[in-house]
Amino acid sequence: MNRSRLKVLGAGLALAALAAEGWLAAGSAAMGSALAAGGGGETGFPYARRGDSAWFALPPVTNRSDRDLELLGPEVIGLPDGVELTGTAAFGRAATEPMPLALRDDSVREGGFVDRSGTPERLAPGQEGRRSLMVRLTLTGDAPVRVEGCRVVYRQDGVTFRQDTPCAFVMGADDPEWRTFPPYATPGAPTPGH
Repeated sequence: MNRSRLKVLGAGLALAALAAEGWLAAGSAAMGSALAAGGGGETGFPYARRGDSAWFALPPVTNRSDRDLELLGPEVIGLPDGVELTGTAAFGRAATEPMPLALRDDSVREGGFVDRSGTPERLAPGQEGRRSLMVRLTLTGDAPVRVEGCRVVYRQDGVTFRQDTPCAFVMGADDPEWRTFPPYATPGAPTPGH
């Protein structure tokens, strides 16, 4: 190979490396470890049918690092067939008032829940988030569908991170025990022990 071809090839490789570096910086986030997640049980919308939607809360998170961070929002890892992610939110909550684990759309409207995801929530070291990070899932297939695995996106020292957190959501669970958990109690439906 002659020198001019080597120079062109070298310049092309350098440009490709710079382009890839820019793409990685703009389109990805490092995996983080600054958050501690609480809870992690299963939450369900037992009477969901195709086309129904519900909001599900991720477990609360605490900044376990020694530096401030900003919570940016929730994600779901690997959605199975039959369900779609149709929204995310960060609903405000009072320190003494726990957020429901699951909400229907009408409960969000009537309950006056306000989505504050447009403004990141800053957490000092050791502080638990006061917003409830939630995902809206819509059942597009046959029930029941189980979704497992969530991520919280946050920014610390100008770098965006994603951290896996435990979660399990079920839409269309056919279990009579669920009838005891409002707001999903169906009017007139029997409840255990009645």
